[in-house]
Amino acid sequence: HISHACGRCGSHLVAGELGYSIGACYTSISGFYLVPSSGAVQCVATARVLARNGFRLWDLGMELDYKLQLGARCVPRKEFLHHLARAREARPHRSPKTRRMWVAELIEPPPTKQRRGEAGGGGRSGS
Repeated sequence: HISHACGRCGSHLVAGELGYSIGACYTSISGFYLVPSSGAVQCVATARVLARNGFRLWDLGMELDYKLQLGARCVPRKEFLHHLARAREARPHRSPKTRRMWVAELIEPPPTKQRRGEAGGGGRSGS
């Protein structure tokens, strides 16, 4: 499965990603950005799509400062191979392919579910 993610500002393409998935592991091949910080936003959006769809591992390739600044961590080879094998055997909930959406939809935390019997917020009582 090969996929791409693109970031747009209006009708202009400003960032993109090319990668592939095997099982619940997504591997980035390459990415680009044309507007400062748009690549970072695109990376965060990709991370959210992968997490929401049940991916266990995002292989970002070589260690680079900007990846570490976004929260990636470098792991020893033996540990990486262990995680890689488990992720490749697992199946994600859904494909990383998603409908077109605004990045804000991906970055905002999902609404919390209200338990039965709990009072809802924001309403007025009385009167």
